[in-house]
Formats: sequence, structure tokens, C-alpha cells
Amino acid sequence: DDLLELYQPAAEAQDMQLSLHVEGDPTVLADRDLLANVLANLLDNAFKYAGQGACVSISAAQAGQHVSLVVQDNGPGIPPDAMARATERFFRVDDSRSQRGNGLGLSIVAAVVSLHHGELKMEDARPGLRVNILLPRA
Repeated sequence: DDLLELYQPAAEAQDMQLSLHVEGDPTVLADRDLLANVLANLLDNAFKYAGQGACVSISAAQAGQHVSLVVQDNGPGIPPDAMARATERFFRVDDSRSQRGNGLGLSIVAAVVSLHHGELKMEDARPGLRVNILLPRA
């Protein structure tokens, strides 16, 4: 809720739709600030690359012994040949080189997820990108 409130003005300025959906009571033992930074990083990327008028969603749900946190957009996504390298430090997709940034965002996301014994999955959302973070349930 806090992140949605923080990002809503930026979404409105870019004519984007930003939504949040929480199923049940997804609870994890984690560093709140680090996870907030992960979600903020993913939202920043979605806002930067999905483009004006895009739809960006955040969802959280319990999935068995895990909690699933998903950030999804309907922008151009990441080309399939770059998907495997997207979490490497300093890696940038050719099309994004004109955008601000240094290629560290997704590598930081991957490191924080790993620190919390989680799993990071990036998938083509056709259109867009779906980033699913699976964390052990509390």
C-alpha cells in the first residue's frame, strides 16, 4: 500500500494504470526496507521501460510454502536472448542504453532475493515483463 501511494502520482503523470492485488495474508520473515527497495526498483523499471499509458500491477499471494510477489507491466518487455543476462551487473539491453541507469537494478534485486532464500523468475508477459519473486512463507 505504501509503495502504491508513493508511485501513484508518477503513474498519473505518465497516464499509467497502477494496481495492487493482495490475496489472503502473505507473510514473510524479511527485511522490510530491502524488500521495499526491491519492489521500488521493479516499479522504477516498469515505469521507465513500459512507456506512457502502460498498465503496471503489483500482486502478493501465498503460494503453498512460499509467498509470491509479482510486478508486471504490458510494455515491450525484455528480448528473449537478453532475459538470461538481465540480472548480471552492468548488463543493459541495447534498446535501453539511451535511458538513465547503470545496469545494476536487477542484479541488486537478485541479490536481495537470494539473501532472503528466495527465487527470482522473469517471464515474458506477452506483452510486457512479469517478475515473480518467491520467498519462504513465515
